[in-house]
Amino acid sequence: MEKSFLIYTNLFDLRRTARYNKAMIKGNVCKFNFKESQGAITVTQFIHETQNIQAQTVVYPNYGAYLVLTGKGRYVVGKGAYDVKEGSLFFSFAGEPFSVVGKENFTYMYLSFSGSRAEELMRRFSLSTENCVFADYENLIPFWLENFSRSQEETLDLISESVLLYTFSRLVQSARTLPDTFYGILTFIDEHFTESDFSVHTIAQEFHYSPKYVSRLFKKNMQTCFSEHLKNLRIKYALSLMEQGVTSVKNVALLTGYVDALYFSKLFKAKLGISPKEYIVKKQKSEFAVDKERGM
Repeated sequence: MEKSFLIYTNLFDLRRTARYNKAMIKGNVCKFNFKESQGAITVTQFIHETQNIQAQTVVYPNYGAYLVLTGKGRYVVGKGAYDVKEGSLFFSFAGEPFSVVGKENFTYMYLSFSGSRAEELMRRFSLSTENCVFADYENLIPFWLENFSRSQEETLDLISESVLLYTFSRLVQSARTLPDTFYGILTFIDEHFTESDFSVHTIAQEFHYSPKYVSRLFKKNMQTCFSEHLKNLRIKYALSLMEQGVTSVKNVALLTGYVDALYFSKLFKAKLGISPKEYIVKKQKSEFAVDKERGM
């Protein structure tokens, strides 16, 4: 049975009707950061969700930080399903299908973010699909609401980034931290995962461990195997390449570490429910629609 996902290839899929940084989507208040940024972290959306458009399984090319304001709901990601309620703080992952289903008077806010600093923060706090939901953050609700209400077009990028970083600073006591040795391994992987011959043996040789020991470290610290972690990294990077305008599936495959474009396409579709070619076409159509609306 084929998976059915709602794929957002970029922000334009969500902000298509937004002529300013503030828009209404079925009662939701959405603020978008249109500023071009080459910074280490970029917050592209700050949204107050009252009508849940993410009840269907969706996939975003960016990370997300979510704060439940009222009611109860259920967050489904990876192999886990988590009950969330007022004060719950949870995270979504680039290229990882997920859904958020409301139960009772369910409203929440979220920040969508990306960049090298984003990658470092997600790794620093050991955030994964098995470690992504944190309770008792009700005291953040007034802070998020106040900053959301006072953000304007000229300040949205500054305010949304400040909210995100402050939220991460409050996460220190709750999040699991990684041992220094394993953190070093993850950093090494981030620097070399696009090499086609990269494997658990590469890590073992670099850190003078046995491959079996490296595999056990992954199971213990990431609750997943190395091959799955590598595949997810490569697919996430493939999404970022497509967002940057790489339109050849063969080139995307090579740049992410796969010499066989057909094998890459198979993995990509199994993960996201859509082929790389279909994703690229969808992205191009989305961008064309936006350009048309803007009269370009």
